[in-house]
Amino acid sequence: MGALACCFGRGGDADAEADVSASSGSAGTVSGSSRRVGAFAPSSTSSVRGEGMGRLETSPSSESKPRRESIDVALRKISHGPTRVDDRGSTRGDGDGIGDVVPGEGSGSGTKTARDLMRELAFYSKLNAKSLSKRRAANEEDLDTLRRALAQTFTFAEVEDAVLTRIALQMFLITVEEGTILMEENEPGDALYLIEDGDFDVLKNRLGSDVCVVRRGNGQIVGELALLYSVPRTATVRASRRSTVWVCTQDVFKREVKNSVEETTLSKNIFMEQVPVLSTLPLETRKHLADAMEPVTFQPFTSIMSEGDANDGKLYIILSGRAVVSKRDPNTGDNRTVNHLFRHDFFGEMETFRGLDTREFTVSSAEKAVSCYCLNREVVLATLSSASQKLLDEKSQEKIRDRMRQLKGEKSWKDVEITLLGSARIGGKQVNITTTARVNPRSFSENTDREISKIEFIEKEILGGGTGGCVHKVISRRDGRLFALKRVRKLAVFDAPAHIFCEKEVTSEISHFSLMCQHASFQDRAHLYMLFDLMDGCDLMDLLSSAVKVKMIPSDVNGQVTNVPTQMGMDEDAARYYCAMIVLAFEYLHANQIIYRDLKPENVLVGLNGRSKLGDFGYSRKLGVGERAWTFCGTPGYVAPEICLSKGYGFAVDWWALGVLTYVIITSRQPFTISKDPSQKDDPIKVMRRIVDMTYKVQYPTYASDEACDFISQLLQRNDMNRLGNVQGGARRIKEHPWFGKFDWELLESGDYEPRAVTLSSQFMQLQRERLRALEHDQLVATEMDSTRGPHDASMTRAAEVFKDF
Repeated sequence: MGALACCFGRGGDADAEADVSASSGSAGTVSGSSRRVGAFAPSSTSSVRGEGMGRLETSPSSESKPRRESIDVALRKISHGPTRVDDRGSTRGDGDGIGDVVPGEGSGSGTKTARDLMRELAFYSKLNAKSLSKRRAANEEDLDTLRRALAQTFTFAEVEDAVLTRIALQMFLITVEEGTILMEENEPGDALYLIEDGDFDVLKNRLGSDVCVVRRGNGQIVGELALLYSVPRTATVRASRRSTVWVCTQDVFKREVKNSVEETTLSKNIFMEQVPVLSTLPLETRKHLADAMEPVTFQPFTSIMSEGDANDGKLYIILSGRAVVSKRDPNTGDNRTVNHLFRHDFFGEMETFRGLDTREFTVSSAEKAVSCYCLNREVVLATLSSASQKLLDEKSQEKIRDRMRQLKGEKSWKDVEITLLGSARIGGKQVNITTTARVNPRSFSENTDREISKIEFIEKEILGGGTGGCVHKVISRRDGRLFALKRVRKLAVFDAPAHIFCEKEVTSEISHFSLMCQHASFQDRAHLYMLFDLMDGCDLMDLLSSAVKVKMIPSDVNGQVTNVPTQMGMDEDAARYYCAMIVLAFEYLHANQIIYRDLKPENVLVGLNGRSKLGDFGYSRKLGVGERAWTFCGTPGYVAPEICLSKGYGFAVDWWALGVLTYVIITSRQPFTISKDPSQKDDPIKVMRRIVDMTYKVQYPTYASDEACDFISQLLQRNDMNRLGNVQGGARRIKEHPWFGKFDWELLESGDYEPRAVTLSSQFMQLQRERLRALEHDQLVATEMDSTRGPHDASMTRAAEVFKDF
């Protein structure tokens, strides 16, 4: 395929769908129908497409988690059947959901509240003895453990020992199976849970995506403020393994404690305890900070601090709402968004700890008011100086802010008139297109200070494509610069537009020489357009195909060394360069919270000068800090075990795919398609079963170096916590691996590394010309068909609505 054919997939039938059963003996695609294929198929609501061993995908917008009935609901059903629970009309804070809420809102009437049901639990337990048989009451042997754990919380810090003992003896122990929801967002919460043994993820919806904001384990407590206020939970808490938890009901607490602690102060204390980066500070330090915090509220779209203003030394911790962080673009003067901050995030400390006199960022409230707790300079310096390095180095949101300074923010892009000459042939005649494009000014104003208001391109030969569209070379009339213009038919993608929107969003923000960056985007009536860097060679799969060779390699066959014809890929020096470029690409993407999810040779583009770039970002997306993705997407041979098992996954899946790609480049085969039965080797279900099978061992050829085999094996760790790239040190650990022992990373990162030039054979070029002729014919036919559709055509009208904001 052409240099940018990967934008549409290879073979031209990426939209074909087919159901494949677990016993299927041929390559195919797993369809997200109501059937599940073993334990490795996506959820029944997913749609998975591909071609043979091609891409398996679901819509990036269909992220979902398997949900089970929560413990709260189960207890209510056990105790009282399907009684409706009143939501009490309470106002909920924008928290991370450890039961912490805005107090004093609303009251229930007419139906039984969660508190009423919990009060009746003891009575109904007699009627449901069989169902509640696993519930165990606390006894004297549990007392010390419970008292110690409860005493570490602010809720019980001021409770007398005698009262604490009475409360502990009224708690009971329950078992929570892996994957079970302990408490769910918007459900009434009337109990505190103390984790005796287990692990739980706390999930919070942020900007439409569920984010794991914190994890809780042995000896930790969730739902603490539910002892004080009967209001809906503000997040979901899910068991990540089989766990046991102690339950303390609100009724018990209030009956025993009464009003021993003033509730407002208690809420501030608990809030401070739940700021992740401060939660490890000594209890007395946290109490002091909580006492010093002053509440302040900023109305919607209000500037909290501005870049360049004098630093007043104040530190803000968000209580509710969303704040937008922006930075002035030195090239355009525009403010570009570089981060979003939520509850428990903080800002303003960086300038104080670094001794800066002025603010480095602008922070404003978003569409809703932002409520914060504020600490003044004296408190910050006196109380937090010992933790300053941790605040600066370990606060993940701050890392995002620093590392995103190079992003080409959408706000800095300009609307410019763009003309495309010779764009299409309708009725045998070439036509020109003039429209408004979103353009990155820095791509077109390097040699002039004047504002760019109009750009003209001349469309040249086709480079590649697929059923959805094509890629052409274009030339700027102003300075003769070459670009690649991707054109996508709206009617081919309007039923599943998430892919194209994802690609547009990610490529407009990235700026790195290892990545295909976008310079402009626009549309006409029938097509969507994106302007990219030009790569004038081929993709890595084409290059690998031309490099494959068969050699006689000494091998052990039944105890005897025999020369065996063995298929080989590229030499390791060449492979090392392509892998190193991908390492830089992933390092940049992950630092900016972008997960790639679709690595394969077809998506690595190579110029004739040998330089490579990673392209096709249709399945990339941003992940919040601690967030896991759930969409099943990727190519079967490259997907990580955690994707196959629908466990939720993070950036580690990209490093797994790099391990597979490295193996493929060196051997020209995939590590999980090697089977004693060749007819089964490409069955995607069998491939994924091998990927998750702990007993399946990847076979390495004898000609591969020990360093290469070790490098691949460390990337192909089934436990993502042990996977190279995902362990402490991140990408640095990859760069330090012996396989890269003599590789010049500094030269590569400077952009001055000169790889081996690419030579394309005459046979390849002939095949390429034939493919492109056929592709160009198909595109012209499609363009002719679209041009005959009238102004009121239903499909065109619908497509226009879908892509009105493209």
